[in-house]
Amino acid sequence: MSNSVFANQFAASPALFPHVPDLAQDRILISVLDEAAYRSVSFLDQRILTETMQRQWVRWIDVPDLTEVHLPRSSFIFHIGHVGSTLISRALAEADIVLPLREPLLLRSLADCRRELDLPQSIWSDAQYNERVESVRRWLARVFGTQQKTMI
Repeated sequence: MSNSVFANQFAASPALFPHVPDLAQDRILISVLDEAAYRSVSFLDQRILTETMQRQWVRWIDVPDLTEVHLPRSSFIFHIGHVGSTLISRALAEADIVLPLREPLLLRSLADCRRELDLPQSIWSDAQYNERVESVRRWLARVFGTQQKTMI
């Protein structure tokens, strides 16, 4: 698939999900998920990978940052674990206007990366990190329907 075809498909739909980051190689595993898969999985981490799931590694720089695309801001459920957030997310996702993104692995990886920004082994500078966080925020805001909003 050419870069422009991938970029257009990525911008048009959350079906191409930025799933697993490989920060050392500066790439992202893009997995194919339909709307039913988003709604059915408990967590968007490595546990949903199957042998039949379509996926491909893409260099981070080849994933469009979507700055030119108008996207609604995502809503968030913040929690400390085992407090019923998955149940709340599942209940809210019953409304077709909510696309649930439960604990995306990419966000957890960015949080881990943030803790190392001031250390010599940091992969990115503060500016690079902030740019990447904004790109990920936009990536995770993509929806299947015009009335939808993502809830992370």
